[in-house]
Amino acid sequence: MATAGTRRHDGARSTEAVARAHSAAQVHGLYTPPGLKRVSTGAVDSFTTASGITGSVATSRSTGIDPRGDCPSAGKATTFAFKNSAGHVVSWLFAGADGVGAEVPDTTVERILGTLRRHAGPSDS
Repeated sequence: MATAGTRRHDGARSTEAVARAHSAAQVHGLYTPPGLKRVSTGAVDSFTTASGITGSVATSRSTGIDPRGDCPSAGKATTFAFKNSAGHVVSWLFAGADGVGAEVPDTTVERILGTLRRHAGPSDS
């Protein structure tokens, strides 16, 4: 009941803005009917992975969702935004159902986030 992915954000001004906006947009698109008024986003915090990547993280959640009519479940999304080795703002996202039996707990998402590391790039071999 979850998905993860990465994205490059051309023209992004800050990791904080990307963490906030990308998590909200994903919740809106995946778990809410039209209208951003049903998405709440928590504080944007600094985060450093175990491999030393520093950036910004934010979690958004859908609010006021009626599973009988609006969407099958409420949802949440956590975005970690950081600068890659080329200086571009990129993000890692984890999105899933919220408040259901198969929900991935926030503590698990944070543990996964902590394991992110930079890709070494293609090799010549």
